[in-house]
Amino acid sequence: MGRTPIYKQISEELSEQIRDGRWPVGSRLPTEQQLAEQYSVSRITVRHALTVLAEQGYIRTIQGCGSVVTQLRKSAGVLGLVLSDFDDVFGTELLKGVVMEAERQGMFVIMQTGYHTAQQEGVCFERLLQMGVQGIVCVPLYDAVRYSDALIKVSRQIPIVFADRRVVGVEAPLVCSDNAAGVRKLYSVLKENGCRRVAFISADPTSTAVGERLKAFQEICTEEERKLVLSNMRTPLPGMEGEESEYLDVKSICSFLCRHPEIQGIIAHTYYVARLVQKAARQLKLSIPEELSLVCFDTRRENVGEGDIAYLQQDEYAIGSCAVRCLTQALHGQAAPQTVRIPCRFMDAASYRRIK
Repeated sequence: MGRTPIYKQISEELSEQIRDGRWPVGSRLPTEQQLAEQYSVSRITVRHALTVLAEQGYIRTIQGCGSVVTQLRKSAGVLGLVLSDFDDVFGTELLKGVVMEAERQGMFVIMQTGYHTAQQEGVCFERLLQMGVQGIVCVPLYDAVRYSDALIKVSRQIPIVFADRRVVGVEAPLVCSDNAAGVRKLYSVLKENGCRRVAFISADPTSTAVGERLKAFQEICTEEERKLVLSNMRTPLPGMEGEESEYLDVKSICSFLCRHPEIQGIIAHTYYVARLVQKAARQLKLSIPEELSLVCFDTRRENVGEGDIAYLQQDEYAIGSCAVRCLTQALHGQAAPQTVRIPCRFMDAASYRRIK
């Protein structure tokens, strides 16, 4: 059941049973002792679970009667989700985390997606505000430049929580992966397996994720490796997908590798960049992993376990659900943490050379 406390797991199960009609309005839940025996926990744990149900409005405790179901909880409101695009590399699980946590909080989600410019993103914010959402979870297109004035305007009217990356200049919580720890893990895997020179390839490092990953690389790499950075990839940027961008990116990587034949390992900041590296390696007739080791962040779900590319799996579900919890804290007037970093998990594959 993951890291969720037992009492919360019990309260969530009971609240779902109430919503499903197993415990209709006016009925009594089993006693603390009965629930403790049913779930094999202490009565104190059960009491915590019932307290949560009472705070959420599902039950009230009546002297001599126990815990009585009062009414099906009314919606606590509507939140907006602004996400330019999503796929099985990044976004799908984050979306699921947002929706599931909102359901647990008794909230509905209105999603705005399918845009590629700051102006279109701004329209999405204004549209959600007109729809009456109480707060917004946003994965912004851009971090420091080119964002819409509408984003600033809306952030001054309702709470906003950023996921994955934040907009510089907007005071709002950020929930993201622990990018620095992730890079340190990938770097150590390559170094421990004999890569004397490791390079870092990414898009422009103005975004939170790329910037943090590049900074972490530069902090731990050798002096010689600091020049082994290529950060001009176009293909991962919003609206830049296509054959022309891919052609230019692969050409740039080929030139980079030819200028630096000492490179033995590469950290790609996304799966898409790792794919570009694979294509460049094929053009240069460099075999992976014998001549060039390759690791990255994220991968397509269908590639998991198929020996594709060793990668760091971001816990998108946790990012999405934590962002909603931060938002509800803000809606209730509680202080939310300014930054929450979610650990990543290393997923092994045969894309880097091993020391036997």
